[in-house]
Amino acid sequence: MIPVALGSAPVKPTLPVKGRRKKLKRLIISSDKILSLSAILIALASIFVTIWESSEIRRHNRLSVRPKLEIFFNYDPGCRSMEWILCNNGIGPGIIKDSRIIIDKKAYPINNGAIFDNVGDILGLEGLSIMKISSMNSGLAIIKEETMKPIFRFELKSKVKEEDFWKLHDRIEFKIDYESMYLEQFYCQYPM
Repeated sequence: MIPVALGSAPVKPTLPVKGRRKKLKRLIISSDKILSLSAILIALASIFVTIWESSEIRRHNRLSVRPKLEIFFNYDPGCRSMEWILCNNGIGPGIIKDSRIIIDKKAYPINNGAIFDNVGDILGLEGLSIMKISSMNSGLAIIKEETMKPIFRFELKSKVKEEDFWKLHDRIEFKIDYESMYLEQFYCQYPM
């Protein structure tokens, strides 16, 4: 039994000096082991940084050629004409995969441009002068330098009322599916 004085904590027995040295020898790591462990840690950290950096470079490359196609509407009251325009506001080219004009919720492909010959009959308006502007063939690349590419334009003759003009606008929609150079899929539509 260890004697304890009043008001003091019990004292732990200490190891003899030889026992302490043996315990310290077990805790001491040689300099060779320290160098080899630090080399392993540095190698693991450099592998991690290399993998992270290469994924960031791939991400940057994808963003640096991402297209952003948008469809705009233009109304010219002087000429009594409506026009839908495709514009690439992104950085890289947008490659058209599919394009549709939607009239009264029914879709018609724009790929071969033949729909423009029948749009007047589909819309059921007389006095509509339709101008076939662009066919959006699959594989067509819309590049950044092409600021605006007209999709569809028509003019109203004098006997058509302007109210009918805006009703016509509300019946027409466009949807274009496109992809980037990295085959990422996107779409644009009017109205949004």
